[in-house]
Amino acid sequence: MNLVQAVTSTVGASQLSLQNTTNQHLADVKKTLGTLQDGMATESKSVMKAIEELGSKTSSLEKAVTEEAKAVCEADKMRRLEFALQNISIVAKDFIIKYAQDNGQPSSGYHSYRYSSRSENAETLFRDILLAFRRNLGYYITNYYSVVPSGSYDEGRFKSTINQEWCKAFQDKLVLKLHSLLGKKPVITTDNGGRIIISYE
Repeated sequence: MNLVQAVTSTVGASQLSLQNTTNQHLADVKKTLGTLQDGMATESKSVMKAIEELGSKTSSLEKAVTEEAKAVCEADKMRRLEFALQNISIVAKDFIIKYAQDNGQPSSGYHSYRYSSRSENAETLFRDILLAFRRNLGYYITNYYSVVPSGSYDEGRFKSTINQEWCKAFQDKLVLKLHSLLGKKPVITTDNGGRIIISYE
């Protein structure tokens, strides 16, 4: 009986020791896992922080590049306009321009006209257009037209509407001359009210 008790006691002690050892190992594993998780979390935070900083630097770089590109374009535009303003006479000397002045509804009668012709100084018009471009504005060129072929009936008088072919001829010639001055072709558009505008771009 004493032998059985001794064996039982020994087995119990061994089991207890094994259990304690196992528990200690489990505790060590948990501790190691916890340390590893903390390290990974710290590392992950460091990586995320680095990514965020890189993203911020990239955004700042993109912004700086965009601003620099805009500054270069603006400087190029001013250089072109300055050259054009100094050389207007080169392209304006042979450009005859007319403007159809709207006189309102004419009175009845065979010789009544709504529009009458007014000659325009080409250099003045070119200068006004270029100065508008320099302020980032467009310039209205509605009712301007080029001198018509000889023999055309009373070139500057229109009973109710303006000859759009003459206006188109003026616009095409104006764009061509400004293109030769600027090295860049300006743009002609029509606003919601039907008015014609010439713009730098």
